[in-house]
Amino acid sequence: MRAFVRHIRSALPLLLVVAAGCGDPGKDGKYPVRGKVIVGGKPAERVVVTFHPVGAAGGRRSMATTEADGSFRVSTAEQYDGVPPGEYAVTLVWPEYNEAGDPGPDRLKGRYATPAKPFIKVNVSAKETCLEPFEVKP
Repeated sequence: MRAFVRHIRSALPLLLVVAAGCGDPGKDGKYPVRGKVIVGGKPAERVVVTFHPVGAAGGRRSMATTEADGSFRVSTAEQYDGVPPGEYAVTLVWPEYNEAGDPGPDRLKGRYATPAKPFIKVNVSAKETCLEPFEVKP
């Protein structure tokens, strides 16, 4: 029995390291979420993508802004930290920018700007989520 206990004690640090890597959430129970926004068949740059928690639990909304290739990575408290598992109403706003770089009217005319009428609802599970591209009509 003592040999068994010694064997377990010597293996414990290795087991803890392996366990820490399995299903390890991002920071504070959040998981990475990625996607892409395509408008009229082309990648859309600077679209604001917002994930609004659905249901009684509420919670903090998470956001992303698309890159030149239309891709985005969602942030909640820190850059690209992801979102907690759950259901989200996803809204899209694509501002026009003036010469000074200030945002103006929504190019999508507010069609997907409210959580009550989102572009889509998605479920985020306890793992990295790569969403299918959001195909949007201009």
